[in-house]
Formats: sequence, structure tokens, C-alpha cells
Amino acid sequence: MKIYKIIHPLLWSLLLIFYSACSGEEPEAAPTNDIVLRFVTSGNLTRSGSASNPGSNVDPGTDAENRIDNVAVWFYTANATDDATPLLYVIGGSVSSLVLTQKALEEAKMSINGSYDLYVAANLPSNTSVDGSTTLGVLKGYAYIASDRPASPFSMTGSLTNYDFSVGKETTVPLLRHAVKLEITLVNETANAATNQWTINNVVIKNDQQKVSLFKPLTTGSDTFTSNINLTATKVDDTTSQASAYIYESASVHIEVSATIDGESRIYVKDLTSSDLERNTTCRVTLRLRDKI
Repeated sequence: MKIYKIIHPLLWSLLLIFYSACSGEEPEAAPTNDIVLRFVTSGNLTRSGSASNPGSNVDPGTDAENRIDNVAVWFYTANATDDATPLLYVIGGSVSSLVLTQKALEEAKMSINGSYDLYVAANLPSNTSVDGSTTLGVLKGYAYIASDRPASPFSMTGSLTNYDFSVGKETTVPLLRHAVKLEITLVNETANAATNQWTINNVVIKNDQQKVSLFKPLTTGSDTFTSNINLTATKVDDTTSQASAYIYESASVHIEVSATIDGESRIYVKDLTSSDLERNTTCRVTLRLRDKI
């Protein structure tokens, strides 16, 4: 007698499920339809430099300059007018990216395939007053008075105009730091370098900007810190010293160097203007210490 083995279709299904679970193969993830915003700092203020153009000798370095502790993102209609209010306002902490789900956009009456103007601010201090009700015109022109000079985490902003998410759900927003890295190189061209009879007593930076504009470059320099930045120059060799500091983008600053050369006290001064002190840049200035700069 022949015996036929018949396996019920339901049992086949169970066997297939068991095989799939035991085979070690992960099921493919379903494609997402979310918007992903990635935030990157644009360039570095600290550079390694070269023999002819030395880099920074002041911490923090690039890691600290790229730190993002929090972000705020405003979505406006594409090519919005200055009286427009945000369609969506999102905040996040310690992030290099934000994911916005289709559901979140639909709740804000937005299309995941729509075009929008995006404005992003990172590491805003607590004394700023911009929020989810801030109109575009107010946001673009907003400025605040900083309580301290720039330091890590550095405040920074960026924007995208008329970005079409139907073209790509993921996009990167470059962020510009409001800080300027001011690097001062002092070269002794007066004293006899062989006898090393010269000393840099201190380097003072005066009238650096205290008012910080979020998105627009500053055009005036009336709001300045009342205190000065006092630096100690670091000796590089017998004729060269360096000093560095972070300041905010400024209309102008005044540099004053006190030196003793061959036993004689001297003061050297140098003024820098807004073209030298643009946000998210390193301004390098070399002062050659002669009878007159």
C-alpha cells in the first residue's frame, strides 16, 4: 500500500514563516516618505595653516566649532513676503538632522511634495525672542545683544529659498557661524632679533560687536562690548608671536599692542573694518612692529 503525505496549505505558510525567521535574513525596510533635513557647518574657523601662513594657536578647535546643541527651523511658503507667518516651527536638541513625517506636515496643512522657504538657527542663546509666531520679515532682520563673546557652541544660521521637496525629500542646510576668528601675528622688525631684546606685553582688542544679527550681515557698529579683550601673545620664534580670539561679525575693531623693544615701551595700533570681519571667516592680520605700522 502506498502512503501519500498531504500537507495542508496553512501548514505550508507556517513552515515558510518559520524558515524566514530562522534563515537570518532581515525583511527589507519599507521606503519612507519623510522629509530629512541635515545641518552642516560651512567650513572651519580653525585651520592647520602652513609655515608661511600659520594656523590658529587657540582652542577650541574645529570639533567645538561644529557643535550643534539645538536647532530651530521655520517653514514659510515659497517666496514668502515679509508679513508671512510660519507654516511650521520645529525645534530639536543636540541634532545634526531632523526628520519630519508626512503626518506632521499634513497636520500643519502642508504637502510633503511642496516648495518652501526654510530658515534654520542653531545654538541660539536663551535671551532671543523669536518663536513659532515670528513673521519672515522680523526673523530676517532679527538681532540680539550677546552677553558674552562667541564660544562653543557657536550661534549660526542658514536658509533655503523655494526648496522643492518633490525633487528630493532629503536636503542639507549649510550653517554660517556668526563668529569671526581673529588671528594676529606680530613680527619684530625694529629690535635686533639676535639679541632677543623685545617683549610683547599684551594685545588688546577694542570695540568688537555685541549686537548679533541672525541672518543679515551687520551694517552698523554702534552696539559694542564695553570691556576689552586682553590677550597674551604666544612666542613662535625670536621675531614672531601670535594671539587669537573669537569675536562676532563686526563693523570695525581696534587692535592695540603694547611692546618693550630694546628697553623702550611702544604702542602699536591697527584698525580693521567690516570687509575684514565677515561672519564665518578667519581674519588673519600681520603687524610688523616698526617705528610705525
